Amino acid sequence: MPVKGYRSITVKEELYRELEKFMKEFNLTSLNDVIAFLLSSRPQQAVQAPTYELEYLRDRIDELSGRIAELESRISAVESQLQELQAIKGQQAVEDSKKRVNLLAKKSSISDIVRERKVELVSELNLKNPGKFIERARDEGIVVLEGFSYDGSQDTALIDPEFWEEFKEKIQQLNSQDEGKIAEALGAEGFKLFRFLQRSGMLYYGTDGKWHLST
Repeated sequence: MPVKGYRSITVKEELYRELEKFMKEFNLTSLNDVIAFLLSSRPQQAVQAPTYELEYLRDRIDELSGRIAELESRISAVESQLQELQAIKGQQAVEDSKKRVNLLAKKSSISDIVRERKVELVSELNLKNPGKFIERARDEGIVVLEGFSYDGSQDTALIDPEFWEEFKEKIQQLNSQDEGKIAEALGAEGFKLFRFLQRSGMLYYGTDGKWHLST
């Protein structure tokens, strides 16, 4: 019967011998000391974060997740609006082209068309035979200038002769590179022609502070 305060345990013979070796190796006085030593050498359990910190982190994650979902929703709405605007813009371009074609059908001559619109770019017309149309324009006394379109492709400007003379006079009076002031001085059709000439290399701003035509 064990001494008061102690308990007896049963171990295998091989384990008992190993415990004795351990006791001698570490200069322990008894198997009880061996067991106590082994128990004290156990690794400490990982310290867990306080519950309130975990709850705070969960709340922050939930909050950020909500914000991300809201941003994704806004981005989706903006993308949808952009697609709608692009569709409307494309439809408007088709309608403008149809209006010009109808105008061509109603007018008796090209000069009538150009006289009304002041400046017409062939790239903006839905023509089956643009070359023949340009030849007719020349025959009717329309000012024809070969240049480039907005996308860098070849284009032709058809200009009302009277408007062309007025445009050249206005250009001589311009002494600013500010596009806002230029558009205000030339008007919508004049500024359209200005941009065509500029990107086609037929209009440049000189060192004398004035614009020059090279046509």
